[in-house]
Parts: sequence; C-alpha cells; structure tokens
Amino acid sequence: MNRNAGTPSRFETITTYLSWDHDRLDTQLEQVARDVWAGRLDEARAGHRLFQTGLERHMRIEEDLLFPLFEARSGISSGPTTLMRGEHRQIRRTVETMAEGLEASDSRRFGEGLSFLNSVLPEHNAKEQHILYPTTDRLLSAAERAAVTARLLRQ
Repeated sequence: MNRNAGTPSRFETITTYLSWDHDRLDTQLEQVARDVWAGRLDEARAGHRLFQTGLERHMRIEEDLLFPLFEARSGISSGPTTLMRGEHRQIRRTVETMAEGLEASDSRRFGEGLSFLNSVLPEHNAKEQHILYPTTDRLLSAAERAAVTARLLRQ
C-alpha cells in the first residue's frame, strides 16, 4: 500500500509537507471520533489503526530526521526538541490507550484519550508549524530543503 496515497507530488518546504501531514492526521482522527460516537466501532478500530500508523510515521520523521537536523544546524541540542520528544511520548501513550479502549468497545476510554489529544495537539502542532519547521527550512539551502522534502515523500 502506498503510504502517501493522496499526497500532493511536490512540496517546496519541510513546513508545507509536515503541516499538510498534520492536517491529514487531524482529518483521520476526526473520522475515527465520528465513527465511535455513531457506534461504528469496527470502522473506528480500522480508522484508528490507520491514524496510529500515520502518526507514528510522522513522529519518527521528526525524531529521526528533522530534530537531529535542527539540532545540528542550530546548535541547540536541548530545549524545543527535548520538549517535543517528551510530548511525543505522551501522545503515543494516549493513542495506545485509545486503541485499547476501542478494542474493549469502551468508548468512554477512547473519549478520555481524545479529549487529552484535543487539549495538547493544537499547541504542539503550532510550535512545530510556526517555529520548528520554518526555522529548519531557513537553516537549509534550497537544494537541501528539496532533498529533505523528497526524502519525506519517499518515507
């Protein structure tokens, strides 16, 4: 299966690609929630697995590629990326708890996780989209940005 099905074929910056991916993941999560509240738990489980896989991919890109690149180029090895890694750990635990709730047909447990995500993701994503991604884009030459965005599309 092509992980990037529906992905525009070209992005000019890290910011545009990873911001697009945030939007894609938000849309998936919203559909999972609609399925849960409508009692379509089989669809919710399948959608949540897709969301969880996509979110893990997104965070791995950040942790394995973007954060080290930012740290190397900016000279800042602790601070924003350390904070974001910690937030990623919280997000992973919450998404796993939501999956466990869905597997147990426990919509309350899913809802508690969703409520937590809805309280942390907007600020987390904003820090990335308005600070980390654009700063990283500025630290790279045009050719380097193009190479990184091409790599993102392949992953």
